[in-house]
Amino acid sequence: LPCGHAALSFVRGVLAWSDVPLADRLKLLSLAVRWRWQGFRCDPSLTVAELARSCPASVFEQLLDPLCVAALNTPANRASAQVLLTVLRDALFSAPGAADLLLPRAPLDALLPQPALTWLLQHGARWQAGHRVQQLQRHTDHVWLVDGTPFDHVVLACTAAEAARLLAPWAPDWAATAAGFCYEPIATVWVLAPGMHWPQPMTSFPARNGVAAPAQFGFDLGQLGGEAGLFTLVISGARAWTEQGQSTIVKAVLQQWAAAFGTAESASVLAVRTEKRATFACLPQLPRPSAQPL
Repeated sequence: LPCGHAALSFVRGVLAWSDVPLADRLKLLSLAVRWRWQGFRCDPSLTVAELARSCPASVFEQLLDPLCVAALNTPANRASAQVLLTVLRDALFSAPGAADLLLPRAPLDALLPQPALTWLLQHGARWQAGHRVQQLQRHTDHVWLVDGTPFDHVVLACTAAEAARLLAPWAPDWAATAAGFCYEPIATVWVLAPGMHWPQPMTSFPARNGVAAPAQFGFDLGQLGGEAGLFTLVISGARAWTEQGQSTIVKAVLQQWAAAFGTAESASVLAVRTEKRATFACLPQLPRPSAQPL
């Protein structure tokens, strides 16, 4: 989106979006006005696919569906429409720059956790790498024992499953809710294509004629501090693909590559990695545990 006031930037961005017909762009603007007038609220039982029934197919395939799997990592026919509306509100209609997309030129561990750890160690924190906490015990109202060591406060920065395990004796209802999540995988495919260079470091792969190929987005790592000619294709909401096995994913991605770039002879798949519990499935009316269980 162009710079400036959020609503005006959205209007300008939509009107300049030449990939879809003008009538469909105007329909998107009218839908956006309606969603904003309704306070970005809808029936909590709706899925994104149900919310988008009146949306032009081109807008759904090239904007709402890719945004749904990117932000919620859940297919549109299962994903919560209310959560997607919240994403649209926060990203497209809040502060200027809220929709800016930042791509890292450094590995994520160098960008975020390593500087944080360095800061903590400089301020007296004690770091125990590779130590899995086995037990939390409530010693008094103000003291917790973490594997027998007393602490004033405990922050659980871990998966919902681990949090449920540790808190089951002290907050059983909270733990049951946290343990009740279903999960969605993300698969990442590394493709080597020597000599290829994309116009931009990131590209999208929208559905064609209503048929979605596996990857929704791809990244040219050569433009992001990595090896030239190396690309990653990301499959969000990947359950339907991971259930078919890695060989099916490789074949489908190479077919997708050929359809997008006209050839696949020079492309080879180096690796496929799947995060089986990448995110929880963002379903309508999903019960969520509070951020402060005790």
